[in-house]
Amino acid sequence: MEGGIPNIQIDGYRIIASTENAGITIKSTTDVKIDVPEIYVSLTGDQVALTNIRVG
Repeated sequence: MEGGIPNIQIDGYRIIASTENAGITIKSTTDVKIDVPEIYVSLTGDQVALTNIRVG
């Protein structure tokens, strides 16, 4: 997926949101502990830590 368009997957009580932009993929996995009728999901870059960056 290119251009920052999010991909949302639901597997039982697990929600996986991911996006890719400029070759960088961000993935967020959320486990829901209780049964709720609706969940709103937002994938933002305000709490992202990039690790193991290699240039060259």
